[in-house]
Amino acid sequence: MIDRAECFQNGEVRRLWISAEYGFYLRQKNGGPPNVWEKKAEEAKETCLRSGVSKNVLSDIVSTAERMALRRWEARKNVFIAASLTRARTTLPYVKFAISVVREQGFRVLSEHNGSDQPIRTFLDQVGNPPTPDDDLHNLFRDTDNEWIMKCGLFIADLTDPSHGVGGEWENCRLKPQLGSFLTPMLGIFLEGTNVSGYIDGIRPEEKPFIRFRSYSSRADLAGVLWEFLGELS
Repeated sequence: MIDRAECFQNGEVRRLWISAEYGFYLRQKNGGPPNVWEKKAEEAKETCLRSGVSKNVLSDIVSTAERMALRRWEARKNVFIAASLTRARTTLPYVKFAISVVREQGFRVLSEHNGSDQPIRTFLDQVGNPPTPDDDLHNLFRDTDNEWIMKCGLFIADLTDPSHGVGGEWENCRLKPQLGSFLTPMLGIFLEGTNVSGYIDGIRPEEKPFIRFRSYSSRADLAGVLWEFLGELS
């Protein structure tokens, strides 16, 4: 069994893994002749071979990528929407709107509580747990959110209000392939004029097709951004 974290330290191996997984996903979605991502995976594989990566390791990477693509296909209708719960929640109306748009497109929003006026009550209703002491509740929030992130096929985060929680959720999703799960397309949305942290928007070149950042100034803007993301990357 290959060590994912070690593999992802090698840029070309990382490109192979990502290209193979997305190529397999598109084949599941569209069928037809080899797609551009499958061709990119073959090119990356040849480069890895020339650099001394063994055939056995490459075979393991490609077969794992195929399994992950099938898992993502099963999760493709699950969406996690992240938003700040502890700041002023200036964009709560937009978060609610985003949830409604995603639902209307036939997707299931796992994190309904992030668009609720009473997020704790909504969250507890979702998970079927009674109220607990604060420390246990915080753990329940964190562990359940991370479980949902591992299960989601798409991830959307409102980055307007700075949030430690949203930052942690964002990074957990970005690192899913290294943590034993499938690659998940991500969308960061924010009101025009917002400065997004460099820690969040600093992404590798091979991640750019799957990690997008878009500003919005109105519900119409936001709807267009969401339709584009859901249509192209679901």
